[in-house]
Amino acid sequence: MYVIANGGIKEYGTNTIESIMLAKNASFIDGVLIDVRLTLDNKLVAIKDDDLTKNTLGKGLVSKMDYHDLKKVKLLNKTYKYYIPLLKEILDKYQSNKIIILNLHDAIDKNEVLVNEVIKLIDNYPDYNFYLETSSKELLQELIVKNICIINKNYRIGLRFTTNAYWCNNKTLFCDTLCNETNDSINFYNQVLVHNVNDKQ
Repeated sequence: MYVIANGGIKEYGTNTIESIMLAKNASFIDGVLIDVRLTLDNKLVAIKDDDLTKNTLGKGLVSKMDYHDLKKVKLLNKTYKYYIPLLKEILDKYQSNKIIILNLHDAIDKNEVLVNEVIKLIDNYPDYNFYLETSSKELLQELIVKNICIINKNYRIGLRFTTNAYWCNNKTLFCDTLCNETNDSINFYNQVLVHNVNDKQ
């Protein structure tokens, strides 16, 4: 079992460069999970929700904004000085072989673009220990298709399980994906990622 910091150590906000670096430098943490979304201009950013009103002082959708404007949005924390970073900024500073789980969020009609941009980016970090995961049925299919075409991989695909029942609803269809479409993939990739095991909800 590995101890993974979801979004980093929250003292400096979630998915910020500072929170990820704090987690990376902690001896008791084996890796980090970074939420990844695609902007309107196809930049990869580290943020969990598409709706900016949920965790920032801004309004609008990440998927409908260029990164030039998105970077001006301040995150919710005590000092408001943190911003939404590019995934590349985080990876440039990470400099470690500790686990990095990239949790890819559905980009709707741009999932192929999202997967291509992620693979292209992580190819620049051959010594990093990447896992790619998603709770999107469509994104998982894109990952598997892309994975088959790549010979020299520096990442693994992790199939996401969780103890929280709300992941298994008609909105994500992820449990249907696991039961009906990816049994062979589970055996092939041999990677299972379990989240929220201590969640009491």
